[in-house]
Amino acid sequence: MMQQAIDYARATWKVNIITLASGFDSPHKGMTHAIKKASESNILIFAAASNEGNLSRIAFPARLVADRDVMCMFATDSQVKANTKINPGAKKR
Repeated sequence: MMQQAIDYARATWKVNIITLASGFDSPHKGMTHAIKKASESNILIFAAASNEGNLSRIAFPARLVADRDVMCMFATDSQVKANTKINPGAKKR
């Protein structure tokens, strides 16, 4: 569904900026293709670095920063710790 949303934003709405607040452990081929097409169309794409602050590796699609297709965003405090005020952790069950 995110792949379709990215394609729709690029082709129909002709946006300049796309923000992706979701992060995934595994890459998705279709979403990667949609992001690359948007990037090639000069759309700025911002993606959340992680769902767990700076405690885990960079999530997909933010990992595409290596290909210069997205800008990877972190939320930390001045001590480079996850900022729980703007980046809440997962709720314990």
